[in-house]
Amino acid sequence: NFSAFYMPGRYWYAAMAWVKDAGGEMAVQRDGRWRGALSSPESIAGLTAWKKLVDAYYVGDRSKDNGDEPAVVGQGNVGMFYGNTWEAFAATDRRSGGNPALKGKFATFPFPGPSGELMPPFLGGSLLAVPVKSRNQDLAKEWIGLFTDRASQRQLIKAETLPNNTVQLRDVPADGINGAAALAAERGWVTPLAPGWGAVEKSNVLPSMLQSIATGEKSVREAAREADREIDAVINDN
Repeated sequence: NFSAFYMPGRYWYAAMAWVKDAGGEMAVQRDGRWRGALSSPESIAGLTAWKKLVDAYYVGDRSKDNGDEPAVVGQGNVGMFYGNTWEAFAATDRRSGGNPALKGKFATFPFPGPSGELMPPFLGGSLLAVPVKSRNQDLAKEWIGLFTDRASQRQLIKAETLPNNTVQLRDVPADGINGAAALAAERGWVTPLAPGWGAVEKSNVLPSMLQSIATGEKSVREAAREADREIDAVINDN
């Protein structure tokens, strides 16, 4: 059950890094409309490289995502994984299913991509927003300004969290657990800024495509073309 590299099939945040590294995209805008771009030559090259890595180094269920990654890593059946640095801490935390005996035994490094550059990581997740119906919008905006300013980012760096801007990435200790993440973040990416991208994620197009590729149910090209058709159907919806 040992995997030299942990990469479950539906882990799309990781798999899309291979697409981006190859110069591909999930979706592009043309003539005012968004369209799926997973079947472009660049995206196909990235997905093919990802599939090759899965076949060579991952042993396990290819129809799952990375939701239990810290617990799986904590069980000692994984040599290396591609993920967030906090997951190394979680893998040593019994509350996450991790193993406290692994504390202090993790090292991090920026993952080299097939392109020869550092693998571009996904930079997304939590959002700061002011509800439309908030009665204290000005106060909320002020708080967001305070939380995201340079002084607050310095405190986050001390708490072993990456800052929200590239300038302060240079202040992240190179020898700390986030040193590698700070280097990789220079090539970071976000999801397409399309009106219907939320609908794309809700429809699970990407995890389903990756599972069909990882399990061999469909070829990379066939799965990517089908995913593009599904993306096209919802990505322009507001």
